[in-house]
Amino acid sequence: MPASKPATQVGASGASVERHEEKISSDAPVVVPDSVSAEQAVAPPAPALQYVNITDPLEIKNALDSEILAFFASLGFQTNQIFSNIRLGFSAAAVVVALVAYLVFSDLKSTAHVAASWVLIVAYFALQGLMTVFLMYCVGNEVIRCFPLPTLPPSVAAAVADGDLTPGAVVMATSLLSATQRLRIGTSLPHYETGYKVDFALGEHTWSQTLEITEFFDTRGVFLPHRFHAALEKAALNPKRN
Repeated sequence: MPASKPATQVGASGASVERHEEKISSDAPVVVPDSVSAEQAVAPPAPALQYVNITDPLEIKNALDSEILAFFASLGFQTNQIFSNIRLGFSAAAVVVALVAYLVFSDLKSTAHVAASWVLIVAYFALQGLMTVFLMYCVGNEVIRCFPLPTLPPSVAAAVADGDLTPGAVVMATSLLSATQRLRIGTSLPHYETGYKVDFALGEHTWSQTLEITEFFDTRGVFLPHRFHAALEKAALNPKRN
């Protein structure tokens, strides 16, 4: 930095007063206080809030069901998609039958075409009826069907160390481990009620808990997943092993 140059200025009393004019270089480094660290300078983004219409039971149930899927997936449970594949098979077959029926019905040149179109129409509604029966009596209120899980994967311990999972979640998941039995979870939320019923089944052993949905949302409709996880950890704890 160049040295200061004294300058003389005459005051009102006639006495000379010296002042210094300092020149500061434009390329001088800017000193950041030691109290501000790099981590504080770049703050991590806040987690996105999930808003739910708390007057719509269907939207509330969908939000809670989706969180159950994500929660158990984080614990290493793998979803068995057999029922979803069967449902897709029914839907695909119905679409094919409807398309063929349309093509046949658009060219009714013979009695055989008329008979074939009626057969296809009946087949379409039969498939729709079979799928309805399948969903009602086989799927029911089931939201997740898992493959047997004999041990927890190493990623669970890492998630606990990072704070993504609680030790209570590990205790709950350990009580559900089995080399042969499948874990199944079903849910229901009746209209005009606040009781979210969760049904658990591990092999032939079943139990259920009813959770109060008002504990999992604030007045603005913001979903509070940590509260839901805490309630789910207690509800899913296998009473046969604890």
